[in-house]
Amino acid sequence: MNEQDTQIGVLRIYLRSNDRAPRSSRWWKSWLRREISHQLVYAAHADGLAMAVVRRSHLGFINRGPIVDDAATDIPNPNAVVLIELAGKRDELRAFVERHRTQLINSHIQFGLAEQWSLPPAGHQEEETGSG
Repeated sequence: MNEQDTQIGVLRIYLRSNDRAPRSSRWWKSWLRREISHQLVYAAHADGLAMAVVRRSHLGFINRGPIVDDAATDIPNPNAVVLIELAGKRDELRAFVERHRTQLINSHIQFGLAEQWSLPPAGHQEEETGSG
């Protein structure tokens, strides 16, 4: 296993809130299908990824398209940009994208390396090293 396989990263997937999974052959499943963002979060959990979060934007655009302003009306805009953020090992994230390739065709995907930090328990003080 090389160093790239164990690197921790964050995968950001941008899509529209009305993007849905491909239709099923069963009429009730086609009618009741959920947004891709829901399906991807459940899939990420099942795949054992470290984190998955969905954020809905109020203002933005995707792939150089038109600006979508969700605050312009009281009704949520079905074209609002949705960000799905996943965290895990680089190879696991790459495999996740490959498994869900058909659902991600119209999305914009970014990967970035991340540092994982841990904090000492509350009340724990680290020893100071100083000259004196």
